[in-house]
Amino acid sequence: MKKSPLIKQLELDLLEHKRKTSSLPEYAIVKPKLNENSANALTKCILAFINLQEACMAWRVNNTGIYDAKLGRHRKSNTRKGIADISAIREGRTWQIEVKYGRDKLSEHQKKFGAEVEQAGGVFCTAYTFEQFINRWNETAND
Repeated sequence: MKKSPLIKQLELDLLEHKRKTSSLPEYAIVKPKLNENSANALTKCILAFINLQEACMAWRVNNTGIYDAKLGRHRKSNTRKGIADISAIREGRTWQIEVKYGRDKLSEHQKKFGAEVEQAGGVFCTAYTFEQFINRWNETAND
C-alpha cells in the first residue's frame, strides 16, 4: 500500500517534534515510520497527530477483556459497551474516535454511544482512513 501524503507529512512533523524536544544527538533520533494498513496502525497515526496539536491531548481506550488464567478465558471489560477506541480533548471539547479498518462496521452500541456524545456537545468520529479523520478534524475547526 502506497503511503499517503498526509502520513508522510505526519512523519515529518513527528521527526521535527523529536528534534526539538529530544536531548539525543541528531544521529540518534529514529525517523518515525507510520502507515494505516491496520486498525492499530491507523490508531497510532491519529494519536500522534492529535498529540502534536496545541491545546489537544488524546489517549487510547483499552476496552478489551482481560485473560483470567484461573478461569481459562477472557473476562468482560468493565468499560461501557460501544465506547470509542480513542478519547481526546481539543481545545476543551471532547472527541471520541472509533477506528475501523476494512469492512468493519459500527455496532449498535457504538452508534448509540456516538449519538450520546454528540447530544452532549462532543464530537464523535468514525475513521476508516487517516484522510477521513483529518477531513473531520478540519470540518470541526471552527465549531
